[in-house]
Amino acid sequence: MTSARRALVVLLLLGSGLLLSCSRSRPAIRNILLISIDTLRADHVSAYGFPRPTTPNIDAVAREGVLFTNVHTPVPMTLPAHVSMLTGTLPPTHGLRDNLLNRLPEASLTLAEMLKPRGFTTGAIVSTFVLDRRFGTSQGFDTYDDRFQAVHKIGDLSERKGDETARVAREWLDQHKERPFFLFVHFYDPHDPYEPPEPFASKWSAHPYEGEVAFADYCVGQVLERLRQLGLYDDTLIVITGDHGEMLGEHGELNHGFFIYEGALRVPLVMRVPRAPAASQQIDAPVSLIDIAPTIVSLVGAPVPKEVQGMDLSPWVTGRGAAGKGRALYAETVTPTRYYGASSLLGVIVDGWKYIETTRPELYDLRNDPAEAVNLLEREPARADALGRTLAGMLAAAGRAPGPAPESAALDEASRQRLAALGYLGRGGEVSSHGFDRSKEDAKDLIAFFRKDQRLNKLVEDKKYPEARALCEEMLRQRPGFADCHLQMSKIAAAEGNLDAALTAARKAVTVGPKNERAHLQLAALLKERGDLDQAIAQLRQALTLEPNAPDTRMLLGRALAEKGRLDEAASLLGAAATIQPESAAAATQLGFVLARQGKLDDAVLSYRRALALDPGSAEAHAYLGSALASQGQWDEAIEHFGAALKAKPESAELHDWMGVALREKGRSEDALGHFREAVRLAPGLAIAQYNLGRALKQQGKLDEAVLHYRRAIAIDPRLAAAHNSLGSILGAQGRLPEAIREFREALRLQPDHDEARNNLDLALRMMREGTRSRR
Repeated sequence: MTSARRALVVLLLLGSGLLLSCSRSRPAIRNILLISIDTLRADHVSAYGFPRPTTPNIDAVAREGVLFTNVHTPVPMTLPAHVSMLTGTLPPTHGLRDNLLNRLPEASLTLAEMLKPRGFTTGAIVSTFVLDRRFGTSQGFDTYDDRFQAVHKIGDLSERKGDETARVAREWLDQHKERPFFLFVHFYDPHDPYEPPEPFASKWSAHPYEGEVAFADYCVGQVLERLRQLGLYDDTLIVITGDHGEMLGEHGELNHGFFIYEGALRVPLVMRVPRAPAASQQIDAPVSLIDIAPTIVSLVGAPVPKEVQGMDLSPWVTGRGAAGKGRALYAETVTPTRYYGASSLLGVIVDGWKYIETTRPELYDLRNDPAEAVNLLEREPARADALGRTLAGMLAAAGRAPGPAPESAALDEASRQRLAALGYLGRGGEVSSHGFDRSKEDAKDLIAFFRKDQRLNKLVEDKKYPEARALCEEMLRQRPGFADCHLQMSKIAAAEGNLDAALTAARKAVTVGPKNERAHLQLAALLKERGDLDQAIAQLRQALTLEPNAPDTRMLLGRALAEKGRLDEAASLLGAAATIQPESAAAATQLGFVLARQGKLDDAVLSYRRALALDPGSAEAHAYLGSALASQGQWDEAIEHFGAALKAKPESAELHDWMGVALREKGRSEDALGHFREAVRLAPGLAIAQYNLGRALKQQGKLDEAVLHYRRAIAIDPRLAAAHNSLGSILGAQGRLPEAIREFREALRLQPDHDEARNNLDLALRMMREGTRSRR
């Protein structure tokens, strides 16, 4: 939030003049604990009637507080759902409508920012990259723990398991127990894949999703127990909820995000207010996740900011009662539009009736048909029309609501791959309108294709290329213009070493999907591999036009321009990439590379060190820092960084070659020889490694073997002047002066300022003349 806006919020929130401890109409709340459990269906929580005991700890909190039975998320996706939870606004208002492109603008107001002026220390502990600070969710938090140490890998996506999240939360409570706090804790475990740890895996082997729910509840219990141990439990407002549910195969959807049926929308919500009279109460009124922020703010005696769209539930949780009849709840998913350009699904729920606006609209009586099995649109056209008008009014109001436009999330390729590993594929058209559009395909007709798409992504990730290719071909018969299938075909061909086929498929992807940024990036990579750097640069520029803030594209384009010698333009692009994504070690590394090419070694070293501060394990940053230090003659530190890089990439021939050079300069000739031999073993076609091995062998007097490697270096790269000169020097020493003279002359032709070659040539010619005279 901007400083001016923050100051205004402070005045508003303090303006009531009510200190928390002095309020007679509000409960005495010292601390706030908000727990969100990802992908948690309400009907799988035992307090909500689930027949198996999945959630004893959540149930216990519900018995001491209020359980809301009719709670819906406005969107079944992790990032936008949490943004709605933390801002009290709907997706069309805050602008984050899926897990990919956007970040919450700094000017937006979060729950943490609403609470800080009331004297709360604020902290957050999240368990997935989807809530990484780069998406703006860290606003207002004094500490935001999204840096995982103990992680569970889902593809390339880091998921912090619940026991680790609970450990971090307990430590945070230990460190902040002396002051009032607001702590937000996010557990990710029920999210696919369902892999609960023991003993939950064995106990719930027939129902692994339930096992994950039970494990998450166990972890919640650990956090609550620490509150009790610290004597904080009785004074803490506890709110436990979920961001969205999970379809579990209902309506053909395995997970969530594609449809807005109840399995994905209904979530639990329990609140325990210190010493409130409304204990062990159930509230059946309609509630949305956007109600959490205004309720918490109201309970601590602060005014609810005017931009908040949620309802204050405090009358219910404090036993004063409230009315909820006739309230309209909004829901949406734009996934079908993002992925396939189909119609979005926009929904409204009023008094147990649910209307879904799409190409073929749907109407359900949730009281009598909670499974949404019977579409009543044709039987109840008047009700459908009325609900449609209500929905249109909500969308119009959301579109008019004041608020900053969402910003680009500036995802790098690694981040995109992490999200793709969970099926968040992020493709399709933009969603700029808040109105209805029945001209596009209906999402219901695409669910089978969507499941194939998810399976294809997993097959490629698992490198099952023949199976993936067959599925691609099947999908392209259904949708020949589906750019991402052509893109996957290109990736498969490239992985199998078929560059021509990969290029053909990438060109097709660009043709049928000219706005597909990833297709342009794929084509650029293949063109560069083929040696067509100019065309690769053109494709990278196209990709940058489509996504101007994408740091990876800036980095790739900057690196390509540097290879073309356009160093100033490259430095500008890479500097911008590092500014857009200051936490990116890759951006700092690439900027250092160009600075080194410009001869700005001190600046390059600083950039590499910044990269290593961000990612101490970055092999690339260690390697390039070692190279820069070597250029400055700092051989000891260079060896240290080359060693760190080799630990991460022991199969890198270039790194072994660089290490060999550094060791040679330190006089460790035997160690250097070993690294040169390894470099040549790993990459026989690396000319400079062949040359350096020859030089090391020459130093040890192994001249015949040295000649062999010099000749190999020249065969690989005839332009290597140093190899011609070194070969000539051995040939001259062996008395093979005509051959030596040819090598010296070739070295000078290639590098006219090669003084050693010139001196060697002069000496060889003089020896030839003297030999001729002596023979006379």
